[in-house]
Amino acid sequence: MTQTSNTPDWVNTQLQLSSGPQLFANAGISRLRQSVEQSFAQRQLSGGAALTLNGADAAALQPGSQEAIVAFAALAANRQLPQLLDTCAEALRPGGRLVLDLRSPAHWQAAFAGDMEQWPENAREDQATAFCAPSDLLALASARGLSLVALEPYAGLWDNALLYRALPHRFKWLRLLSWLESDEHLHALALLLEQQVLAKLSPVASGRYLVSLEKRPDPAVNVQWLTRLAALEAVVDSPTLAGIETLLGLTAAQFAEQGAAHAISLRTRHVLYLLLRALAAYRPGFEPQAYLDQQTQQQLQHWLGADAIDQRNMAIVHDWAGDQLLRQQVNLAAGLDYQLATSLLREYFKTHSGVSS
Repeated sequence: MTQTSNTPDWVNTQLQLSSGPQLFANAGISRLRQSVEQSFAQRQLSGGAALTLNGADAAALQPGSQEAIVAFAALAANRQLPQLLDTCAEALRPGGRLVLDLRSPAHWQAAFAGDMEQWPENAREDQATAFCAPSDLLALASARGLSLVALEPYAGLWDNALLYRALPHRFKWLRLLSWLESDEHLHALALLLEQQVLAKLSPVASGRYLVSLEKRPDPAVNVQWLTRLAALEAVVDSPTLAGIETLLGLTAAQFAEQGAAHAISLRTRHVLYLLLRALAAYRPGFEPQAYLDQQTQQQLQHWLGADAIDQRNMAIVHDWAGDQLLRQQVNLAAGLDYQLATSLLREYFKTHSGVSS
């Protein structure tokens, strides 16, 4: 059914990934995205003055005139990634830096490798950000006298096909992320996850990544990045995420301590709960408990237990009569099993008081 209202359909599961108003008209996501991008730019450019590139700037750039250029979502119809790199390489002074964002083909391949027809078309056609593998970027950079300084995956909370495919209600997740605009603890927790976890992984982990390039010819350094990225991918591919503490640069206890300062509300813990359930779908051998403070662990265990009971309860309810209530594939008794579900919770699972609100 075509949606005609401007009101978001929070229960719809047909989420368009990688671009469009569903992701980028969300005020909470916009705030988090800006925070991650600005922080990366400040770290890579040492907080100095930088030119923010747009269509008007490109024509006015003079050779060797810039110490730093920020080019997030800077592509245009007449300026694709090779042309963007040409323009910036010429405009930068020796030792100057360029920061930009890219989209990761490896991530989409990991999410849809067995079902390539499910790739959302707009994942390949974002007009502002290039769809480019790190190996291709390194070749383009070396040809223009640029060296890769930093590469950090990001957008793991909002532009992540692996996550969305594991979520039962994708638009409810986006609604939850909308609270990033005003919930300071949720925003701080999201930044922690983006900057202290996702940024340390390989580009397979998320749909987007940030890079910093320096005007310094050094093809050997660029080649070394391929080995480094392969090592990162080996950790992500491990069924138990073996080596993850080394990548994070933190022990599990240290990470738990940092997260505890922000995971203090049901909302922030619910975000962690949904993320860990999604992670368990792909890496069931990974044990995350040590990375959570005790109170958060207890809350998540309570929710997991309640969900398991709900799953068992509904399986009994749906299977008790088999196909006997179906007529021409229509369940003639739909809704009449509510009392059975309540009785099972009360008498069998002993989790229901029998008092309804």
